[in-house]
Amino acid sequence: ISIPPEQRITLLLNSIKLSDQSHLRSFASILLRRLLTNSWEVFVNCSQEDQASFKAQILEILKNETDEGARKKLCDTVSEIARNSQDGEGDANWEDLLKFMFYCCNSGTSQHKESALSILNSVPDIFGSAQQNYLNLIKEMLFACLNDPDHPNVRFAAIKATCSFLTCCEESVAKKHFSEFIKPMLKGVEDCVVAENDDGPLKSFVDLAEHIPKFLRPGLDQLMQFAIRVIADTNFADNWRQLVLELVITICESAPAMIKKKKVPTATLR
Repeated sequence: ISIPPEQRITLLLNSIKLSDQSHLRSFASILLRRLLTNSWEVFVNCSQEDQASFKAQILEILKNETDEGARKKLCDTVSEIARNSQDGEGDANWEDLLKFMFYCCNSGTSQHKESALSILNSVPDIFGSAQQNYLNLIKEMLFACLNDPDHPNVRFAAIKATCSFLTCCEESVAKKHFSEFIKPMLKGVEDCVVAENDDGPLKSFVDLAEHIPKFLRPGLDQLMQFAIRVIADTNFADNWRQLVLELVITICESAPAMIKKKKVPTATLR
């Protein structure tokens, strides 16, 4: 029996909402994301009321989801909806999603913060043409998460989201409005390297160094000193040392003049 795509959308949403088994909710979220990606025109052709109801329901489900794996899959689905909804100027016309993200980042629940940061990491241009209007709120949201004293995963998620967001900004905007972010971002990267349990923040830093290397200038001394220590320390796993080396090489290739002006520390590599 062939089920029409519009009915499949409803059935999958209900499966996510009603199932008491997290692995089934995760699987339904994956199928829903794929369906929306491959048949977006079906969703667009639904009535405005049905689209609004669907979006409201999926945000409510995400807000109440307690399982980490299912929550991540839901974030991917929400991100896909936002991305497909964007017009020529990047506007997703989903005001409730922006409100939801700000709500989550101001929540006392780390899971809510991670959800908002995951969406921003996936869709860094989500604010579209209204980004300038939201800039102060975005700064407050990210800075608070970067400095979360109790939840390392929130800090790591904030680094990834911040790097993604900054790579979508002009370098002059990043340097002017986000220069105070360097210190907590570097601290978070150092923490994740020492913990050796999530290389996402470090990989995001590599991307940041490639796109806007001069943003890193205020923290370059600290960054290079830490990088040389890690590269020279055989107690770190080789994959971590190699990734830190990639960061150093990326900075050198992206901003050679900036590096030449600095006295970069050296170390004996083993």
